[in-house]
Amino acid sequence: MTNMTISIPDELYKRMKTHPEIRWSEIVRKAIAEYLEKLMPEEKVEAHDLLGVIRETGIDIDSIPLEKAAEHYEKMREREWKRPSMTQAS
Repeated sequence: MTNMTISIPDELYKRMKTHPEIRWSEIVRKAIAEYLEKLMPEEKVEAHDLLGVIRETGIDIDSIPLEKAAEHYEKMREREWKRPSMTQAS
């Protein structure tokens, strides 16, 4: 896996530090993957890749009740990521 350095504002960094339980690199990886999917929808992410990401988080997906998973899926659909306006052609 390749390492990458990013710059973020100090205020954002301070806010991130208040949540040490979150793997911020995983959040960045997911955001980049989602962004690329929006740019190049023909490059689909394979299910086994997604399962690998889930395993990295340490979440036992088998222990999540189906109703709870469906509820979160609906919330996710409602909050679907939108491409920032700066990437749209003017």
